[in-house]
Amino acid sequence: MGNDHNTTVQKVEDMVKEEWFTSEIAEEPDFFLLVGHMPVQRDNWPLVFNAVRAVHPETPIFIFGGHTHIRDCVQLDNRSMSLESRRYMETVGWMSANVSSSTSSDPISFSRQYLNTNRLTYQFHTRTSDSNSTSSSHYPRSNSHSGQDDHDHAHGQGQGHDHSSSPLPSFDTPLGLQITQGLNALSERFNLSFQFGVAPSDFTINQVAYPSSNSILTLMGAQVLPFSLTVSRSNFSASSSSNSSDFVTVEGTNTTVPPFLMLTNSGSLRFDIYAGPFTKNDQLTASPFADAFNYIPGVEWGVALGVRGALDEAGEARRIRKRDGGLGGLGLENELEKREEELYCRGDVRKRYMDWMASQVCRHDTPDASDNEDESEEDLTLGYVTTDSCPGIGDDTLHTPLNSFDIPDFISSDDPFAIGGTPISQATASSSSSSSSSSSSSSNSTSSSNPVLTNSTLVALVFVDFIQDQLLGILNSMQAQTGVDKTKKKEFGAGDVRTYSTLLSMEVLGVWAIGNWS
Repeated sequence: MGNDHNTTVQKVEDMVKEEWFTSEIAEEPDFFLLVGHMPVQRDNWPLVFNAVRAVHPETPIFIFGGHTHIRDCVQLDNRSMSLESRRYMETVGWMSANVSSSTSSDPISFSRQYLNTNRLTYQFHTRTSDSNSTSSSHYPRSNSHSGQDDHDHAHGQGQGHDHSSSPLPSFDTPLGLQITQGLNALSERFNLSFQFGVAPSDFTINQVAYPSSNSILTLMGAQVLPFSLTVSRSNFSASSSSNSSDFVTVEGTNTTVPPFLMLTNSGSLRFDIYAGPFTKNDQLTASPFADAFNYIPGVEWGVALGVRGALDEAGEARRIRKRDGGLGGLGLENELEKREEELYCRGDVRKRYMDWMASQVCRHDTPDASDNEDESEEDLTLGYVTTDSCPGIGDDTLHTPLNSFDIPDFISSDDPFAIGGTPISQATASSSSSSSSSSSSSSNSTSSSNPVLTNSTLVALVFVDFIQDQLLGILNSMQAQTGVDKTKKKEFGAGDVRTYSTLLSMEVLGVWAIGNWS
C-alpha cells in the first residue's frame, strides 16, 4: 500500500465487519453521508454501500469520493448518489436531494454540479459582491440554476438570478479574511513565494505532444535532470573510470561526470508550469514527490538504451492492450503492470486521469447525434467537459475541452554529448568556444567536437529510487538479450546501486530555474 511508515491501512472488506462500523450503522438516520478517498467507480465503495443497504434498504445514501482526480458521478441505486470532484481543490462538488422520507421506496430527485473554484463562481452562487461593488460580477456562460434558488439546485427556464442594483453583501467576511491572513503567514513561514526564476513559457504535461518544446516532460528529461543532477554532484575522480576521456562536463556546470542515461517516471510530474515567476510553491505543485536519484555504474550504453526502449515499448503495449480490452501480459509487461499498481496505491492516478482527459477531446471531436448542434462554442473558454453516469449536465460552467495527448510512462535524458556535454579532455576550451557549441538541442550530436557514444561505452544508468526493483529486473533481462561481452556481463543487484545526487525529485526544477531562468 502507499501509506507512510508507522501507519497501517485496513482493507475495506475488513473494515465493514468491524464492531464499531456495524454499531455506527445500526441506528436509522435521516440519511447516511459516507466520505472517503476512494474513486466512486472501479473501486471499493460498493462494499461499504452494500453493508449499509443490508441494514437499511431504503435510507438515502450520499457518497463523496476522490483519489482519481476526475469529475465523476454514479448512482448505485435510485436512493443514492456518489460524487467525485476533481483534484487540488480546483472543483467544488455540489450535491442536493429532495428527501421527503427516509423509509420511502420512491426514487429520490438528486442534482449535482461541478463548480469551478474561483472567486467569481463563489460570488455568483452566494449572491455576494466585491467589497467595493453593488452587484455581482458577470458570470461565465453557465449551465446553472436558471431562475431557481441556489440551494434548491433545480433547473428552470428563467434568465438567471435577479441581481438588482440594490447593494449586495460582500463576499469577504471577517472569518474569511482571517483565514486568508493565516494562509499568507504559512506561505511566509515556508518561504513558498521564493522565486527561483521566470519561466519563459507554459510547459504542460499533456496539452502538447511529447516530445515538444512546451512539454514539461521534454523539459525534465532533456534539460532539467542532466543540468540539476550534474551541478549537485561532486567531481568524479579519473580513477573511477578506465578511460578518463569518457568523462563529460555538462553545459553550465563545472562538474565532470561519466556519460549517463537518466530515467524517471512521467507520473512524478503532477502539474503544469505557467509562464512567469517560478516559485517554491510552483515547484512543489509541479513535482511534489521526495524521490531520490540512484545509479548503477558501468552499464554499457547499448544496454542502457535497451532498458529505455523496453520501458517505452512495454508501456505502449499495455496501453494498446487496455484500450482493446486485452488481458494481462507476461514478463516485462507484468513488471510494468506491477509498477502501475504500486503507483496507484501510492496515490499516482495519472493513468485514470489521462484516460478521462482524453475522453473529453474524443467526445468533442466525434459528437453524439443527440448533442445540441445549435450550441455555439465560440465564446467558451478551455476547461473540463464532463460526461458522467448521472442524469443531466454536471458542469456548472460550460467549456471547450483542453487538448490531451498521449504521453510515455517514462522519460529520459538524451545522449549527454548531444545536450551540451563535453569530454573532459576538451573541458579546457575557452568559455566563448563552449558557449558557441553548447546548445540544448540534439543537433549537437552531429558536431565533430562531440563524440558519439558507442554501444560498449560504459555509462551511469541514473533513475529514481521508486522504480529500482523493476529497473533491475529489466536491466538484467536486457543484458541477456544484447551482445554484451561475456567478460563484462554480470547480474546487477541492489548492492550495485549507489546514490547519484543529494537532490530529490521535488527539488530539481528549482535548481534548473536558478541556473537557466534567472
